Amino acid sequence: MRTISSGLSPQALSRIAGQLARELRRSQQQRMRAQKAPDG
Repeated sequence: MRTISSGLSPQALSRIAGQLARELRRSQQQRMRAQKAPDG
């Protein structure tokens, strides 16, 4: 990861990190919605 990030600007890195966070949150929300009874 360090070799990839070394060629990018801090702005690009933060933008990519934000996109990753949004995608992760969206997938987590979909997974949680699909679980009708998470305790059983």
